Amino acid sequence: MTKSSPEQDTSFWTGIGFRRLVAGITALAVFGVLLYFNSRPVNRQSASMVTPQQTATSQPTRVPMWDFEVKDLDGETMKLSDLRGQVVLVNFWASWCPPCRDEMPLLQDFYLEHREDGFVLLGINVSEDADDAAAFMEVNGYQFPVWRDPPGNLLIEQGLNGLPASVLVDAEGRIARRWIGPLAEEDLTNTVLPLLLE
Repeated sequence: MTKSSPEQDTSFWTGIGFRRLVAGITALAVFGVLLYFNSRPVNRQSASMVTPQQTATSQPTRVPMWDFEVKDLDGETMKLSDLRGQVVLVNFWASWCPPCRDEMPLLQDFYLEHREDGFVLLGINVSEDADDAAAFMEVNGYQFPVWRDPPGNLLIEQGLNGLPASVLVDAEGRIARRWIGPLAEEDLTNTVLPLLLE
């Protein structure tokens, strides 16, 4: 049997293995918290929760302005209010989430088609290492901005207990819609486009 050298023993803790271990532990912690909140009774009407099957006629009164501060993939501090004046679809995702991956091409196409109309698709990566999230974006050619919320605090704040999840914010910074689950084309057409015409 060949004994590993001290250098080999420590390489795990200084390389990609350690980053993935930390990301895995963080993911377990986030889902533990989400599972806890998911087990509690939720008044969906008071939370203004809207499923993809609901239509624009069920739109609730828009709640007061929403703002938060997190970091982007480069570690720069970003605020949602920096995007005020544009319609923003805040999409919570992770690369290990199959429904998140499934909806991304649709979201990317809609973003490219309407970004000149004042629309921003803002991805919020949850529970992943910044390098892994950036690599996923690059490999797939996605061009929308991505910020990070590793602990999932924003999901919890909005009462969203799963991935993917989305929050639609109007040009004045007010929440217009919330969804849990992947979005469909009709959600974007029936809900986002009218806000771009306001």
